[in-house]
Amino acid sequence: MNKSQYFRKPTAKEITKGKSALEADSNLINAIESLKEDQFLRIKRELHSFEKPKKFIRHAPDLKIVMPSTIREHIEARKTPVIYRLETMKDIKDPYYACYSHVPLRTNDRTTRRISLVNCVDGAQLYAYMQNNSAGAKVLDFDESLKAEKEGAQVIVSIPSRTPKQSNHKIKFISFPVIDNENKYAIAYSLRTEGHDCMDKLITNTSFNLPYFKKDSHFVSFCDHEIAAYLHLIDYFHNEKKNVTPYQMSLFAIPTNKIIELKKDLENKVVIEKPNKEGLLMDYPLTESEKELFYWAAVNKYGPEKTFYRKNTKDGLLKDAHF
Repeated sequence: MNKSQYFRKPTAKEITKGKSALEADSNLINAIESLKEDQFLRIKRELHSFEKPKKFIRHAPDLKIVMPSTIREHIEARKTPVIYRLETMKDIKDPYYACYSHVPLRTNDRTTRRISLVNCVDGAQLYAYMQNNSAGAKVLDFDESLKAEKEGAQVIVSIPSRTPKQSNHKIKFISFPVIDNENKYAIAYSLRTEGHDCMDKLITNTSFNLPYFKKDSHFVSFCDHEIAAYLHLIDYFHNEKKNVTPYQMSLFAIPTNKIIELKKDLENKVVIEKPNKEGLLMDYPLTESEKELFYWAAVNKYGPEKTFYRKNTKDGLLKDAHF
């Protein structure tokens, strides 16, 4: 399948054409699971109060990962990021989140990292595409200096654009964990990138809170390209250097087949009814923010291990997943 077909999402007309509507405004995941082949779901209410999807991503509540606040406590606990994420996700009461987040452990870097489930899922899809096409990701530069033991490595990766005929994206990872020592906890939670300027990254990271907002408006987010690139680096270091530290210390949730099937249903079987500029009710495909809520609702219903803790023995290799 070529790039255009692989990443193409159907329009509302394509979703609804020749099918009968199942209308609902509650128990929406149950409604999706009950759909027959000749049906689509029409959602009859707004799923959040933010006017624009990106405002939701920037300002809606985040799930703060519960974990120790000091490097020493992490060294003593010897838990990887996925464990703290699973433990925190098990306790969610309301699926109304824009992302999960954490604060780095180093005192000179207290900028919150925000990671959305939509970006994790779409990044996984881009990774799968790269693994099965000749125009895949490439590691352009890797700093193996002694500083990597304390500060992490700096790695530059080139990955293909999802847009046909556009040049590759180049991403520089900083504070990338490659050494299996006690510093890996501080290094991993300070992960950031430089040089990547896709519009999704630029718009999401432009956040200006209103004066009465308590939280800081500055944060670091990771887009689909960056997550796909990190997943590629996990493979690269595992296969080329027999190094599993980038995998063990990864901050990114990897979708199970259950979530991948939900993604396909959300994009191919669901529309939401909203007024257009003239005030007429129209059907629209779901936005990123609306899909984000569905992913959190799935975590709430099925638990984090069945939704965002992929196991090769159960789900197969991510590169072989059918998105």
